[in-house]
Amino acid sequence: MNFILQTINGNVTLDMCFQMERAKEYWDWRNQDDTFNLWEISIEGVETTKEDYEEYTLEKFVPEEWCPVGTIEFVEKYLRTYFGNDVADKAMRPLNVPKCFLDNKMNTGRNILNYVLSEALVNSDTYDKDAKYFIKDNKQIKNPLNGIMTLKEAYDKGLQEIQCSQLIKDEHNSSEWRAFIHNGNIVDIKNYSGSPFVFPNINTVINSYMYQLNGTLKEGTLDVYVDEIDSETYVLECHKFFSCGLYGFNQLDILPLMYWRTYKEIIQNV
Repeated sequence: MNFILQTINGNVTLDMCFQMERAKEYWDWRNQDDTFNLWEISIEGVETTKEDYEEYTLEKFVPEEWCPVGTIEFVEKYLRTYFGNDVADKAMRPLNVPKCFLDNKMNTGRNILNYVLSEALVNSDTYDKDAKYFIKDNKQIKNPLNGIMTLKEAYDKGLQEIQCSQLIKDEHNSSEWRAFIHNGNIVDIKNYSGSPFVFPNINTVINSYMYQLNGTLKEGTLDVYVDEIDSETYVLECHKFFSCGLYGFNQLDILPLMYWRTYKEIIQNV
């Protein structure tokens, strides 16, 4: 497995890249006497400028066999450079809250709907025009236009396909957690916001939410929050396993596999 790590001024600074350096050290140690017959890991660093990308021509490496690890912008640029816009556009389409969770408010703790915005929709009388929602683009991961707004404001900003979520009141959200998925199973969970002492209901996360995902996300993350009022655990969003904050996740034996399998799926399933 070969990995291109994003560097900034020649240095590895992102947690995901730092952990991949540690993963290479671990795998080199495990492979030193060939006892375990594991895959070898190769790593090279590259800056994000256009010039640095042009240095990595097909004479130096085969892009299909080198997985980029870095920010969303870094990975997107890599995909567009070597695999074209169709591959990049599909990869950059976010999972947000997958459809399998949307039919039941018990999964999310709030009402969530997907819309295709149009002038007719935002000018209709079918909803409260002053109501604000947390709106996310359903076409672009971490679109900077995402945020709290009305449907009309989202339309005016140029958003088209969106996921519209009822706002979570501050008193309901006491902690947020990221569950890490490998081979379709949760292998770890880390707190990234709120109290680290308000734990999610792991039975709900594993037995209910993973069951509903039903193997559709083999490598990725499931973010959940704990409602301080009713102590229930609800789905926030899901992510494919690239450009995800690790928040202390450091299972070095499987981390490269998670990146590698996600990358292969992205470039092969066009």
